[in-house]
Amino acid sequence: MSTALAVGYDAEEDRVQLSFTLTDGKRRSVYLTRRITRALVARLTQVAGTTAEVPAAASPQDRRNLAALHHDAVAHRLPISSQPRKPPAEDERPPLVVDIRFARHKSNGRWMLKFVCRERASLTLELTTEMLHGFIELIRRRLPSTGWDLELLSAPADDAHRRVMH
Repeated sequence: MSTALAVGYDAEEDRVQLSFTLTDGKRRSVYLTRRITRALVARLTQVAGTTAEVPAAASPQDRRNLAALHHDAVAHRLPISSQPRKPPAEDERPPLVVDIRFARHKSNGRWMLKFVCRERASLTLELTTEMLHGFIELIRRRLPSTGWDLELLSAPADDAHRRVMH
């Protein structure tokens, strides 16, 4: 389980950097390419829709809107701070992620994200639903600085989604 998460963008490397402080106090970081980040954004969008429990009869646009609103409500329960991160030392470059795998733990409902790296052992995060939404929010806030034209859970454009809310 992770106790702290940070998301940065390394413009020189053109990589998103994820940093994790694990329960044992160790800090690990990984780099994500644009391709891997695009896949992560797509998967996180699906997961956010799953946690929102949108009615099956809702239109695709209403599903997206309700997932974004649900995410906002859950993510804002967590303290999210914006602290500048120091770039890694030349000899401490994070490993490059080549694949990301998602699963949900059957016994406790936690989300498992496995970051498969080329150079080093994989890193697996175990996140509660609230922490997952916090992670989504960190990614969501960092994406504009990448210039990659990726968007995660865009805000509803109108109030049409309200007809399917209780």
